[in-house]
Amino acid sequence: MAALKEALDILGTEERPIMAGRIRLELATALAHTPDAATALDQVGNALAIFERLGARRDADKAAALLNGLGASRS
Repeated sequence: MAALKEALDILGTEERPIMAGRIRLELATALAHTPDAATALDQVGNALAIFERLGARRDADKAAALLNGLGASRS
């Protein structure tokens, strides 16, 4: 998980948003069933927003599925 957080710090979010979204989704997946599940919700929500903004349907569907699996709904 630390490597994923570091990757986000190095990458930033503006230059390569699809990559940032995918890293956020991986981080959310890693955090999903830990005591830090609230952070997982934040990360997957951010990833979903990126994917929807870019029209990355397949990635958005994966993020939405994880969001639903965590018991949250799309807002």
